[in-house]
Amino acid sequence: MRQHGTPPITGPESLRQRLSEAGIRRILVLAWRDAEDDDAGGSEYHTSAMARVWAEAGVEVLLRTSGVPGRPEHTVRDGYRVLRRGGRYSVFPGLLAEGARLRRPGTGVVEVWNGVPWLSPLWATGPSVTWFHHVHGQVWQQHFGPVLGRLGRLTESRLAPVLYRRARICVPGNSTRDDLVRRLALPPSSISVVPPGVDRAFGGGGESGRSTSPLVLVVARMVRSKRIDLVVRAMREVLRRHPSARLCVIGDGPERGDLERLSGVCFGRRAAVTFLGRVEQAELIRRYRSAWVLVSASSAEGWGLTISEAAACGTPAVVTDIPGHRDAVTHGATGLLVGAAHLGAAISGLLDDHHQRRRLGEAAARSVANLRWETTAWQTADLLARPVRQT
Repeated sequence: MRQHGTPPITGPESLRQRLSEAGIRRILVLAWRDAEDDDAGGSEYHTSAMARVWAEAGVEVLLRTSGVPGRPEHTVRDGYRVLRRGGRYSVFPGLLAEGARLRRPGTGVVEVWNGVPWLSPLWATGPSVTWFHHVHGQVWQQHFGPVLGRLGRLTESRLAPVLYRRARICVPGNSTRDDLVRRLALPPSSISVVPPGVDRAFGGGGESGRSTSPLVLVVARMVRSKRIDLVVRAMREVLRRHPSARLCVIGDGPERGDLERLSGVCFGRRAAVTFLGRVEQAELIRRYRSAWVLVSASSAEGWGLTISEAAACGTPAVVTDIPGHRDAVTHGATGLLVGAAHLGAAISGLLDDHHQRRRLGEAAARSVANLRWETTAWQTADLLARPVRQT
């Protein structure tokens, strides 16, 4: 990723020096949603974590997102400025209208391509990097219906790849890089793999903190692409082998009502599933440490930050075998990658085998021990400051 002979960025001073040598005095980050949005997820957390690291190093950072109901348009968070203006869709043309002010000399652009691209290759006059977490594909129809979904999918698969062929792109893992090459025909040479971090607060745990009865944990936004309904249904098979098992779901979203009704249909008054909604970080860490296994049934992920957070707490994962998950989980070593139809059997088998569960959990903790947000932010800035390749 670095130009030959340049040392890696290892701290605030080397970060500032590298950006200064590239003529970058500030970083403009473009993201569809802000971390304080009710619909915020892993992508927004990822973006805010990098912005915090840059700001702590003394770099001027502006995060430009869509508006958040009930929140001020301008705010300062963790040392960087946030400008939240426009609706879910009007934010894109709104940015172009104010682009001259945002694109002043000395600005490096970090675009977060969260389905709808910001088209920075068309207008960014200085250095730019595009963060691409995963190909959305069928997620478009799941979230936006047949008409808007088809338009979004065509934009992602046909229009954007043409514009981004020479862009510098960051992805969290090898499987996402391979998916971009295969499905969007982007050149491998333009894609850099930059793994995400894990907050230092996540850790500890061990068997002493485990629930006395089998506890299955899901941490996700309650949207269709997360397919939490599959986990609820899988619990019927789990309960046949483990009658005392429970499923705990942390997160919120538009699907919560449907999921609670599904739980009632599947289990009646039986307290098999608990929906906690959003929780504070301390409570989230406690739940990670007490769970026997974390489960994700997502249809699309860039990585799965909750998998790494659980891993840091010594909790292995059973996840669907999709790009993104394949970077966060090494099958048979730190967790299990399975087809959606086999979630129940995989969860039950792991609950059965204490030795395997402990072995996977310990290996999972070791696998994420060196993942730090500082490294993610430094490597992204390193790529941003790299001279444009001559063609």
